[in-house]
Amino acid sequence: MPEVEMRADPELLLLSIGRGRWTTLAHVISAWDMLDAGIPCRTQLERSAAILLGSGLIDDDDRGRLRPTRAAMKLLASPSLKHLRPRLQVRELRVVLQGHLRPPADYALQEQVYRAAVDEYVSRGVRRVERLTMRSDRWVASPRRTGSGKNRGRA
Repeated sequence: MPEVEMRADPELLLLSIGRGRWTTLAHVISAWDMLDAGIPCRTQLERSAAILLGSGLIDDDDRGRLRPTRAAMKLLASPSLKHLRPRLQVRELRVVLQGHLRPPADYALQEQVYRAAVDEYVSRGVRRVERLTMRSDRWVASPRRTGSGKNRGRA
């Protein structure tokens, strides 16, 4: 079966990494999911990271974390991005990045690192749902009180 060509989305990755701090892969996947309504595949993350690393817009470390460089911070602080909603920032950043992208660097994301990050992200969501379910089981709507306080007699 021929391998399907996956697109690279360096603008999504750059927005997912955020502004200035080292970011874990699980956080990147979470932000990417919010921006693109889907979890990126390992190849998509690899290609996007390789492009940004080759362009000098992100740094990586041996623990699999990523952070934007000063050049990327300047691009992210662009006035054209400031007042846009996050999903519209993706389109605008694609335009802003056009003159800044260089040939990709060598970057390989290990399958076990990717799997661990996806599992962490998914389990965080499951725990959040469980917490909300537990709260809703305990929550009981109080009947509307009439005839008490300042608004006595008002509908």
